[in-house]
Amino acid sequence: MTPPENDRAKSVNLARKLRPLGFDGIIGQDFVMRMLQNSLYKDQLFPVYLFFGQHGCGKTSTARVFAAAMNCKNLEAFRKNPREHKVPCHNCSSCTSFKNENYPDFIEIDAASHTGVENVRQIIEASSYVPVAGAKRVYLIDEAHMLSKAAFNALLKLLEEPPKSAVFLLATTEIQKVPNTVRSRCFQAPFSVPDRDVLIAHLEKISAQEDITVSRRALEVLVAHTGGFIRD
Repeated sequence: MTPPENDRAKSVNLARKLRPLGFDGIIGQDFVMRMLQNSLYKDQLFPVYLFFGQHGCGKTSTARVFAAAMNCKNLEAFRKNPREHKVPCHNCSSCTSFKNENYPDFIEIDAASHTGVENVRQIIEASSYVPVAGAKRVYLIDEAHMLSKAAFNALLKLLEEPPKSAVFLLATTEIQKVPNTVRSRCFQAPFSVPDRDVLIAHLEKISAQEDITVSRRALEVLVAHTGGFIRD
C-alpha cells in the first residue's frame, strides 16, 4: 500500500533534518571515515575518489561532509591538533554555507539525468576556474555509472590531468559499470551495509531525540524490513 502523501512528506523532512553534518554522523562506515579524516589530517588529498556500495549506505552524505571538511576554516587547526579541533566545525562561514546548501565551490551532479558528453564538458570547463570561497572546488558526480560511454571518455581525459584546485567525488551503486580506465585513476572507498546492532542503536538514539516511543523489537523488524539500509 502506498503511504499517504503527508506521511511521505514527513519522512522526507525527517530525513533532511537528520542528514549527517559531520563524520561522526555517518553510521557503520568507520573504516572509510578514518581513511578520509586521515587524508585531511595529513594534507594528502587525492584528486579523484570513488565511493561505491549499495544504496542508502551513506555515500552521498559522506561526500557532502568530506567536501565541507576540505573547505572548513578550521582545517589548519585540525591538522595541528585533531583532538581539540574537528572538521567540519559547523561554525565557520564555509560550514554555514554547506549547511544552508548554498556553498559556491560544491557542485553536485546527478549523472542519472546528466548522462551526456556535453554535461561532462561543462564540468571540465567549470573545473578550470579557481575556487570562489574555499581551498578546493569539489564536484560530486552521483550515480556515476549512469554516464554514457562518450561521457566517460571525456571524464577520463579530465581525470588524467585534474586541476590542482579541484577534487572529484564519484558515487555509484554499480561499480562494475564504471570503466576500469576510470576506476584505476580513483581512490576507491568501499561502503558496506551497516551492522544490524549498530543500526538499532542509532534508531534508538533518534527515537529518544525525537521523543518517539518504540520498542526494540519494532526496531529490529524495521531494520530487517529495510535490509539494513539506513536511509530507508
